[in-house]
Amino acid sequence: MGRCDEATIRPEYLPARKFDVPICLLHLCSMITDTHFDQYRREGYFILENALRPDILKNVQDEAMRFKELFDGRMREAGVEVWDINHLNKRYFISLYHNHSDILKEYLFSEQMAAICRATVGPEVFLFQEQFVIKGAEVGMTFSWHQDGGWFTPDCPPYVSIWLALDDMTEENGTIYVLPQTRMAKRGWLPHRVDPKTNDRIGYEGADPGEPVFVPAGSMAVFSHQTLHRSGANTTKNMRRVYLAQYSCAPILNRHYLYSDYTEKGAGADDVAFFARRFLRNWKIDREDAYPVREPKRIDPAQQKATARA
Repeated sequence: MGRCDEATIRPEYLPARKFDVPICLLHLCSMITDTHFDQYRREGYFILENALRPDILKNVQDEAMRFKELFDGRMREAGVEVWDINHLNKRYFISLYHNHSDILKEYLFSEQMAAICRATVGPEVFLFQEQFVIKGAEVGMTFSWHQDGGWFTPDCPPYVSIWLALDDMTEENGTIYVLPQTRMAKRGWLPHRVDPKTNDRIGYEGADPGEPVFVPAGSMAVFSHQTLHRSGANTTKNMRRVYLAQYSCAPILNRHYLYSDYTEKGAGADDVAFFARRFLRNWKIDREDAYPVREPKRIDPAQQKATARA
């Protein structure tokens, strides 16, 4: 199991340089500048514009459409339009499909992702979640202010979210807004309430609009699990697509989840929640899998119809 050292993981306590990465690996972190590193430590996020090669971007875009069509078919087969926080043709969170795609696995375990993880998570890194986030054309829903860590207990192992824009991001198509941590009334984990209409978890309801992420396709927003962010509605005629990858410094277990609907039925408190695919060991890429990889959840029509009526 990986080890998390709070003194070197939490953004407010990060050292002045990039985790004292071994000299032999420093050249692999060249895409992460001191400015990026300092902003992550101070504000909890940074932006990498045009980070992905056009051919890799096109491949991930194609995978987004392939899995959306698969997801649509499963929701229609179940006879539902709402499944958890997914709304047919409006908003999707399509997760746990990377094991069915060589393209996604190549991206998730690339040297580029390793460089970002070294600068934000540290020497021990596990991939624990990945998902496409898609807003439908003209009817795409908003997503309220939240921390990704708001689904977890305060003692959950720290992690980083790498938000890859698959389309040009604008206010019109519902890009994200990030609230710098220096503008939060309280840094760290925040309690969230559940919106009964959308099932959103809401962690902030103040007046600060946040900082918009207006970037071209192929850019990345990199933010801490304790950084507040939100997104607007998509009012354009095209879908707005994102691929989100999340990496933690130790396996995230069922006991770290606040909501039982995100854990496997019958699983123990110390079982891995989704998966914990080792990515880095002592700074270097090490792809040894010691934990099972969870498959996408099947939709229970009876349960989801009840959710849709609620």
